[in-house]
Amino acid sequence: MIRLFAPCPKFIPLLAVFIVSCSLPLAISDDTDTDREALLCFKSQISDPNGSLSSWSNTSQNFCNWQGVSCNNTQTQLRVIALNVSSKGLSGSIPPCIGNLSSIASLDLSRNAFLGKIPSELRRLRQISYLNLSINSLEGRIPDELSSCSNLKVLGLSNNSLQGEIPQSLTQCTHLQQVILYNNKLEGSIPTGFGTLPELKTLDLSNNALRGGIPPLLGSSSSFVYVDLGGNQLTGGIPEFLANSSSLQVLRLTQNSLTGEIPPALFNSSTLTTIYLDRNKLVGSIPPITAIAAPIQYLTLEQNKLTGGIPASLGNLSSLVHVSLKANNLVGSIPKSLKYGMGGQISTKGDVYSYGVLLLEILTGKRPTDEKFNDGLSLHDRVDAAFPHRVTEILDPNMLHNDLDGGNSELMQSCLLPLVKVALMCSMASPKDRLGMAQVSTELHSIKQAFLELSSGGKVV
Repeated sequence: MIRLFAPCPKFIPLLAVFIVSCSLPLAISDDTDTDREALLCFKSQISDPNGSLSSWSNTSQNFCNWQGVSCNNTQTQLRVIALNVSSKGLSGSIPPCIGNLSSIASLDLSRNAFLGKIPSELRRLRQISYLNLSINSLEGRIPDELSSCSNLKVLGLSNNSLQGEIPQSLTQCTHLQQVILYNNKLEGSIPTGFGTLPELKTLDLSNNALRGGIPPLLGSSSSFVYVDLGGNQLTGGIPEFLANSSSLQVLRLTQNSLTGEIPPALFNSSTLTTIYLDRNKLVGSIPPITAIAAPIQYLTLEQNKLTGGIPASLGNLSSLVHVSLKANNLVGSIPKSLKYGMGGQISTKGDVYSYGVLLLEILTGKRPTDEKFNDGLSLHDRVDAAFPHRVTEILDPNMLHNDLDGGNSELMQSCLLPLVKVALMCSMASPKDRLGMAQVSTELHSIKQAFLELSSGGKVV
C-alpha cells in the first residue's frame, strides 16, 4: 500500500498552534460583531425622540465611541463592558437582545420611559455587577432569572410599577450590596435570605405592599448600614439582630403595622444615626439612653401606642437634630435635660424640618440610598454646595423645564431657585436657623404667584 502522507510527530505541535492562532481572531471578531449587532438591535426596537443615540449607526464601525457605550479595549478583545443611557428620553419595551452583551458589567437604563416587562434574557449577563432600571414605567414581575447574574452587586428597580413577589432566588446573588426596589407594587413577604447576604449594605423596599414579618436575621451582616422598609403592611416586632446590629446607621420602618416594644438596644447603638418608627402599633415605654455618646440625630416615634414618660436620658443625645414623639399616650412633662438640636430649648420647628427634607427629595429626585451620598455628605449639604450657580446639576431632570437656558431663565430665577432656597432654609440643622411656618407659607404663595404670571404670559410651555 502506498502512503501519501507519512506521520510527522514533530510537526503536530506546530500544527496545533497554527490552528488555534487562526481560529482565535475569528472568535474575537464574532464576539465583537455580536456586541455591535446587539447595540444596533437595541436602538432599532426603542423610540429615541431626542436623537440621543444618533451616533449609533451602521456606518460607524467603532461602537466604543457611541453615546453611552464603554469598552474594554485590549490587544485580545474589544467588548462592551458598560452601557449608560440614563435620562435620554428613551421609550418602548426593553429589547431582549440587550441580553447578548455577554461581557457587560454595568447597565444603566434609568430615568427614561421604558415600559412593559423586564426581559428574562438579562439572565445571560453573567458578568453584570450593576443593573439600574429605576424611574421608568416597567410592570410585571421581577424575573426569577436574574438569579443567574451571580456577580450582581447593585440592583436598582425603584419607581416603576412592578408587581408580584420579590423572587426568593434573588438571594442566590451572594455579592449583592444594594437592593433598591422602593415605589413599586410588590406584594408578598420579604425574602428571608436577605438577612444572610454577607455583603449587603443597603436594602430599600419602601412604599410597596409587602406583608409578613421582618426577616429575623436581617442586620446580622457586619456590612449592613441602611434599611428602609417603610410604607408597607409589615407585622410583628423589630428583630433582635436588627436592633443589635454593629454597623446599621439608618433604620426606617415607618408606616407599617409593627407591634411589640422598642428594643432598648436600638437607642444604645454605637452606629445608628437615624431611627424612624412612626405610624406603627408599637407599645410600651420609650427606652432610656444608657450608651455614652449615642450618635442618634433623627428620632421619630410619633403615632404609635407608647406609654409612660419621656426619659430624661434623651437629653444625653448631644447629636440630636430632630425628635418627634407626638400622637402617643405619653404622660408627664418634657424633661428639662432634653435638647432639640442646639440652643437648649424644645423646638416647635420639627415639622418645618421634615417638610424641608421632603421638598429637597422632590426637587432632586434623590434619596439617602443613592451611591453619591456614601461620602458622608447629606442631601442638604449637596444641594447647599450647588446653590445657586450649579443648581441645575442637582435638580431632578424632570423638574427642569424645556425653556431653562443655563439656569438663567425666568422660570429658574422666579420659581425654582426660590423653591430650593425654601427647602434649604427649612432643613437647617439648627432649629433656630429654620424658617417659621408662617414664613414658609408666605414664600410659597409668592412662588405660586410668580409661576401663574409666567404661565399666563406664555413663558411656561
